[in-house]
Amino acid sequence: MFLIIHRNNWITDLFCLALFLLLFYTVFLGSYPLFTPDEGRYAEIALNMIHTSDYITPRVNGAIFLDKPILYFWLQACAIKLLGVNEWAVRLFPALFGILGVIITYSCGRVLFDRRSGLIAAIILATTPLYFGGTHYANLDLEVAVLISCSLLTFLSALYSPHRLYFLFIAYASAALAFLTKGLIGFVFPIMIIGTWVLLTKQWRVLKKIYFIPGLILIMSIVTPWYILVQKANPSFIHYFFVGQQITRYLSGRIFNNQMPIWFFIPVILIGFLPWIFFVLPAFLKSISPENPIKLFLLLWVTIVFTFFSIPHSKLVGYILPIFPPFALLVGHYLSATWNQSKRFLFIICVSVNIIFLLTLTASASYLNRTSVKPLALQLQHIIQPQDEVVAYFRYYQDIPFYFGQHITVAADWSPSIIEQNDNWLREFWNSTLFENKKNNRFINEYVFWQRWQTKHLLVLVSANRLDQFRIHTKNYSILGEYNNVFLISNSSDAIKAK
Repeated sequence: MFLIIHRNNWITDLFCLALFLLLFYTVFLGSYPLFTPDEGRYAEIALNMIHTSDYITPRVNGAIFLDKPILYFWLQACAIKLLGVNEWAVRLFPALFGILGVIITYSCGRVLFDRRSGLIAAIILATTPLYFGGTHYANLDLEVAVLISCSLLTFLSALYSPHRLYFLFIAYASAALAFLTKGLIGFVFPIMIIGTWVLLTKQWRVLKKIYFIPGLILIMSIVTPWYILVQKANPSFIHYFFVGQQITRYLSGRIFNNQMPIWFFIPVILIGFLPWIFFVLPAFLKSISPENPIKLFLLLWVTIVFTFFSIPHSKLVGYILPIFPPFALLVGHYLSATWNQSKRFLFIICVSVNIIFLLTLTASASYLNRTSVKPLALQLQHIIQPQDEVVAYFRYYQDIPFYFGQHITVAADWSPSIIEQNDNWLREFWNSTLFENKKNNRFINEYVFWQRWQTKHLLVLVSANRLDQFRIHTKNYSILGEYNNVFLISNSSDAIKAK
């Protein structure tokens, strides 16, 4: 494909890459409903910002949500304003970040190695299943991975390019934006990886060439305004975010979501980097040499990130994405160095098979999504009356407020002993009370719910596994709809007519 381009021209390569990626990443981007919890939660936060014009304090279903920094929500809000309330808008920036990551990998691969290595690495990264999946899933993992990778690759490229100042400007700005996307790891990884590399290679002279003071000023000018404003609006933020959500979450053994064994990321990498994973071992063996500081940097990058995320109990698949660009560069350079007719044929076959597989998987994503309740939200839009109240019964459906366009009431057991046993929507809403000065009437217990059931018209979302619990209290209800084992129930027969 791109390897048949004969002109040694940056503009030609970048244009062809960008055009291919734009088509490859966006063709089915809005064809399936939001996956929950992440896509629904983050899309609703952005929509809340638009509705309230509050771009400082994120909110979920009206409750303050300060678990994550602000940048990604700003970007999603911009996309929704431009393109409307739809899945295409929600996933636009993940796709654009994916394109950026591939472009940076090509550009820096060309500077650090050669043009063919850069092109092969870019195509490998673009067609890697986990990376491709990140471009089609609206959460923060791919974005922070791309920004961290951009920071590290441009820093390394600055040392081997006459355009050092430009590369360093991008490196510092990317680290700052990564910090504004997901917090401390935006700084931790560049510091750990670069520091370890300098220590092992004894390249202390590098520290004199990195314009540290101007870079620090640039970082602070990007990072500090929002952190100052959000702390002013929510005085408990700094302690809650940095101590509770960043440090304690990493070091603590307390219950957080997705408790996984230490080897969890090994199968994730083996599957997520197919079919290129079969070239990783020979590429690594070729790279293990203290005489090659570039490859040592990439190997340290992979090792440190993998080790860092393997230590805590809580692990999510997308966490490991920052190692994929160095993987792609090492494999890309290995293939380029051993390039021949058979390698070229095998490469084209692998790329073609992956493209067909990934596009087929994306086209089928609507059938794979077993968590969305989008049809019920759209049904609510048609039957809702001004006096009606929509209630989620003992389970919060993250995509309902986004598709429905309104906040809903949540009935659950809010006792601390229950909340401490879970790291889910219950804890998220409970944590919001740290920043609220008054009780939020949208979060009620079962006793209050049944009081309202007797006194006003309710439209209730009940999962199939909670239906028996619901029936203990009443037999008088009407089922208005059902989707993905979730029932839409009313306490009034009038709703049948409205339907």
